[in-house]
Amino acid sequence: MRFLKTLVLSVLMSALFISAGQAYNPPAFDGGNGTFKVSSARTLGRGMLGVGFLESDLFSQTLIKGEPFFQGDTMTGGKGDQQYTGWSRLSITYAPLDYFEFSIAPRMFVVYDRHSNVEGITGRTRYDKINYDLAQFWLRDLLIKTKVSYPSKVYGKAKFSYAVGLEPFVSIGFPVTTSYIYTDNPSVPDRADSALVTHGFIDLVGHTADFGAKFLTTLTLGPASLHGNIGYLKAGNAKESFGIRTDTLVWAADTLMDTTDLAGLVYPAAVGIPVRENKIMWGTAFEIDAGPYVTFVLEANGEKLKSKKSYFHGSPAKITPGIRFKTPGGFTIDGGCEFKMTKNSSAPEWNALFGFSVSSQTLAKPKPVPQGVISGKVLIANTDSVLMATITMPGYLVDSTNQPKPILQKADGSFTITVPPGTYRMRVAAGDSFLWQERAAVVTDGQTLMMDFPIKRKEYPKGTITGKVVDKKTGNPMGATLYFYGPDRKAMDNPVTSDLLTGIYSVQLPPNIYNIQAHAEGYNIETAPAPVNDKQTFIQNFEMRIIPKKGEKVVLAGIKFRTGKADIMASSYPILDEAAKLLKENPTIKVEIGGHTDSRGSAARNQRLSEARAISVRNYLINRHGITGDRLTAVGYGEDMPMETNKTARGRAANRRIEFVVMSQQ
Repeated sequence: MRFLKTLVLSVLMSALFISAGQAYNPPAFDGGNGTFKVSSARTLGRGMLGVGFLESDLFSQTLIKGEPFFQGDTMTGGKGDQQYTGWSRLSITYAPLDYFEFSIAPRMFVVYDRHSNVEGITGRTRYDKINYDLAQFWLRDLLIKTKVSYPSKVYGKAKFSYAVGLEPFVSIGFPVTTSYIYTDNPSVPDRADSALVTHGFIDLVGHTADFGAKFLTTLTLGPASLHGNIGYLKAGNAKESFGIRTDTLVWAADTLMDTTDLAGLVYPAAVGIPVRENKIMWGTAFEIDAGPYVTFVLEANGEKLKSKKSYFHGSPAKITPGIRFKTPGGFTIDGGCEFKMTKNSSAPEWNALFGFSVSSQTLAKPKPVPQGVISGKVLIANTDSVLMATITMPGYLVDSTNQPKPILQKADGSFTITVPPGTYRMRVAAGDSFLWQERAAVVTDGQTLMMDFPIKRKEYPKGTITGKVVDKKTGNPMGATLYFYGPDRKAMDNPVTSDLLTGIYSVQLPPNIYNIQAHAEGYNIETAPAPVNDKQTFIQNFEMRIIPKKGEKVVLAGIKFRTGKADIMASSYPILDEAAKLLKENPTIKVEIGGHTDSRGSAARNQRLSEARAISVRNYLINRHGITGDRLTAVGYGEDMPMETNKTARGRAANRRIEFVVMSQQ
């Protein structure tokens, strides 16, 4: 419930300051930028100094009769001993650069054993015969760290960024003799630290220097950050000190009032050299800003000892929720609570964390450099259309070879550049189709000069091709796509489409001789030449011929033969040439060439004449135009299939005809 109240309070505080920005990064508990016990891959920031006092592992317990470390009174019902343990660091961190920082952090250890005092009570005494409290304060070690960081730039509107870093460190252990021992007994016993060990305080071990390093990563997305640490510690050798012999039990004092009370058996203190193990250190932390001055933190960390196979079993794996309050003046208050991550973790059930730090900028802010801004757009003159162009500042913005460097445009055609006060030349060019433009720009300090560049198109000689596209059979206007090819047979970049209702098309092109191709689905491609002169109009109409389908008949009207013979008259050649064009444009169709006569003369004679005339047409198409013979079948029908009456000269002329019938189409 208390944590929930704190959470609600922090959200309210963040709402009050939501308009401000986060101005600094506070240090971690052991120095350097980070959360509580997990380092960030980023530094505090260039010129930032952080000083923090950080209290951790605040732990208390009550020892009662029958426990191996209990040394209270011999009578049932006596009060237990209350024991307190805690350690703190005083860290100093400085980042001279954005990618480098170093810190120094001495660690102090405090223990206190508040005895159940039975002095002066008849028939009652303590097993250890010490009725006074015991306390000790000493420097445990000195941690020196450096950090090398590589931070990325910020990407996109989501403000994503990352950082990687390396954090080498050395931990210099102090001997126990640096400790300060306090008791409330005027006659302080020799080596009171041995008494503390027998009371359960077993951390009084001096050692030589530890060395190690951590690899650090940080991912940031908006107000949220994820940190990861993995590292290795090469443990120094322990010095001679008091420790606990857990393999035996002894009487707590030589003389006991009740020697039958087996609760007086305790673990003895013994001088020795403990074993210190190398370890793999790991940690991860997630933090999210609930506003500029409130950050919620959730971290997990631990150590894998060399003798342990698991990162959790028998190792101090912990998970820590917490909160961080930051003020505009650089003062930070941290609070959290550690819990053992699993039941097999060697960490205490819980520990309280508390700390505060002050961060400040030590480097003087550089004086702002006088500068102004030139901003504007490039547009097509007399329109709102954006134009992508090459924008340069000759004589100012140049590369290593003294060539002008272009100013980048955004997608909306705008550009912005910051320059010192002065007079500049702005040049804008947009290829061969537009006129270039150059203007002077006079910029003063703090000014934003707006300069738009309306670029005019170049005027080239042009002529017009226009016409109408119709269906040849019906004469109705239709839509078609027209492609224009120059003398080099390359298509122009501007095909046009005729209007569906009127069939009219129009296009302007530079003077030249073009070849036009008209395309429409279901129709043959029609081609025609089109000469274009400057400021003149050339009219080219197209009659689109539908691609014949199987069974469709095409009457070749106007083909004339010598009377009573199969000789084709020269005046009929253009008609047959059109028929050959149809066959060439549709190379997959096969046709039947049918010969027909009027009814004059005998039926047998007319039959022979119609066959001969059909064969003559077939031979003409093969010999003159190269149409393969397997596509042409000549058939004579004589007078059997008249189109009109044979009683009139007009009807007989219509019946004398050649017909194409599409037999197949692949």
